[in-house]
Amino acid sequence: MKIFNNISFSFLDTTIKKEIKNINNNKIFLFGLLLKLFLIIYASPIISSELFIPFIRNNINNFSLDPWSNFLERGGNINSFPYGISMLISYLPFTYLGYLIDNNIFDLNFTEILFKFSSLIYDYILLIVLCLIIKNNSKTYLIFSYWLSPIIIYTLYIHGQIDIVPITLIITSIYFLGKNKFKVAGIFIALAICSKLSMLISFPFILLYVYRKKGLNEELF
Repeated sequence: MKIFNNISFSFLDTTIKKEIKNINNNKIFLFGLLLKLFLIIYASPIISSELFIPFIRNNINNFSLDPWSNFLERGGNINSFPYGISMLISYLPFTYLGYLIDNNIFDLNFTEILFKFSSLIYDYILLIVLCLIIKNNSKTYLIFSYWLSPIIIYTLYIHGQIDIVPITLIITSIYFLGKNKFKVAGIFIALAICSKLSMLISFPFILLYVYRKKGLNEELF
């Protein structure tokens, strides 16, 4: 797994690059990564293959500025993709790449594999953000308790849920709030809400935090 140490993160600051390097060198992380890659290749969650992927595939074949209405007009299941535009954008690039491979090179179900790989990316980003938030020496415990969590592994890689995207966005906003970067945090909150409307429930608490810490007028206007 030395390939991870050769990836350049020149656009990130020193603290983040150091945290990424520490994570990539952790044996618990590498074990979890191999396990998750195995599940991505060999597990086939029904909700991915029968709900999420048909919706994204329809958007690839029949592009529309309103993919939800377009999908329903073509006889799609109304429950296929109950998420927002941020979620669609998050999963579209790799799913589209897999679709191209399946249709132009060889069909080995790369559409589904790379769709699930998108979840791994956000899973990895969330691990990095959590390690940045926690500033003590319990990073190994965090990697063990989160990265190897049976709940996370089952929900994401066996059952096939994709709520990892809005959760990652919300936790990232909390990280930037702690850095007093309120406008950047606001962008991530907006993206989280645009991926899943239920993330609105976090908005009042975040506003309260900003108000108590610095004041809304000073930070937002």
